[in-house]
Amino acid sequence: MIHDFVQAAILVLAVSADALVSAFAYGMKKIKIPFKSVMVITVICSAVLAVSLFAGEFIRSFLPEGTAKSLCFLILFSLGLVKLLDNALKALIRKHNPRALKFKILSLNFILNVYANPEDADGDRSKILSPAEAAALAIALSLDGLAAGVGSALGGANKPLIIALSFIISVPAITLGCFLGNKAAGRSNSGFSWLGGAGLMALAVYKLF
Repeated sequence: MIHDFVQAAILVLAVSADALVSAFAYGMKKIKIPFKSVMVITVICSAVLAVSLFAGEFIRSFLPEGTAKSLCFLILFSLGLVKLLDNALKALIRKHNPRALKFKILSLNFILNVYANPEDADGDRSKILSPAEAAALAIALSLDGLAAGVGSALGGANKPLIIALSFIISVPAITLGCFLGNKAAGRSNSGFSWLGGAGLMALAVYKLF
C-alpha cells in the first residue's frame, strides 16, 4: 500500500505542478480564479487522467510484462525530459503561434497558445477566469496528464488512489499557485517549470523496481 501511495503521490504532484505554475502566472497578472473555475479545472484534469489510466491498463493487458515496464519507463522518462525543457518548448510555441492571431475556443492553436501563455485563457481580459475559460485552460493542462497516465498504468498503477489524490491535490495546488503569484508579481515563474519533469523522471526510475 505504501508502494502504491508513493507512486500515486509522485505522479499526481508531477502533473499538478503544471496547474500550480499556471495559477502562479495568473496570480502575477492579478487574474482571479473563482472556486467554481478551480473545480472545473480539477474535474477536467482528473477525468482526463482517469481515462488515460484506464487506457494504459487496457494496453498493458496485451503486452508482455517486460515490454509494458519498458514502455512505462520510456514514456514517463521522455515526458519528464520534455518538461525539463518546458521553457524552451513554450518559447517555440510563442514564436510560431503569436498572440496577435485570433483563436477559436477549443481549437488546437488556441490550446497550444494557452499552454505557452496560460494567462491568455482569460480571453475577455476581465481579470477573472470564468468556468468556460477554465475549461480551455484545463484541456491544455491535461495534455501532459494524458501521456503520464498511460505511461504510469503500463507499469501498474492504483487507479482509484491516483484519481482520488488528483482531486485532493489539484485544488490546493491551484490556490497556492495564485497566492504565490500575487506575492511575487512581476517576477519570473520559470523556477517552478522543472518540478513536474523531475517528478516524472523520478517516477520512471521508481517504476523499474
